[in-house]
Amino acid sequence: MQKLAEPSSPQEFKGGKTSTQQTQNLTRLRALIRVLPLWGEVRRGPNKTMAKNNANESIQSIKYSVAMMQNPAHPEEPQKAYANIQLNGTVSLGQLAQHIREHGSPYTRDVVIGVITAIVDHTREFLKQGYKVDLGDLGSFVPGLSSEGAQAGTDGDGKPKTALQMFTADNIKEVNINYGMTSFFTGLRKEAIFEKVTSRKAQKASLSAQLAGEESATWSTGDAEGGEGGE
Repeated sequence: MQKLAEPSSPQEFKGGKTSTQQTQNLTRLRALIRVLPLWGEVRRGPNKTMAKNNANESIQSIKYSVAMMQNPAHPEEPQKAYANIQLNGTVSLGQLAQHIREHGSPYTRDVVIGVITAIVDHTREFLKQGYKVDLGDLGSFVPGLSSEGAQAGTDGDGKPKTALQMFTADNIKEVNINYGMTSFFTGLRKEAIFEKVTSRKAQKASLSAQLAGEESATWSTGDAEGGEGGE
């Protein structure tokens, strides 16, 4: 992998001018340059080692139940059956790092966690400075603003001011972060395997009946295919 050249000075980083902010930006840029090669390993697609390891693993299916629901866009239409995903669980940062380590990465679990943590920290730093952060296949993060509208009025001396003149930074209430998904995460429908299961509510009722020594179970809504989604 070709090594990225590091800017040697704040002047080289931006426009030949030096400031505290530019020095901080230079420090962050150098830090990102040091971790980018490793980030490439983290987010790179399957390699030969990964393919070999995956061949020894069972492919987990996406489980779903079916429920009768109303289409809110067309409340006059009768209910139809729709799918509710039943999550297989939650993958923590540590589990993700271990998975990467076991699938061809030369880096240890702790190093992978460190890189991901550094990317999160530096992404936040750039976002609060008004930058869009593009993380390749992972997607992009773009800052936006929520503000309270200003009306025409008068200043402290009683002079009339337009709404544009009355607006100040105090009217900005929040910095929102928008996520832009890339094509890497689309098309999962063609790759996923689906397994139809009973709803969580039906599973809970069935378990309760078994523990109580009953031969059948009942629950309040739907049939064995209906009910709630989620974990």
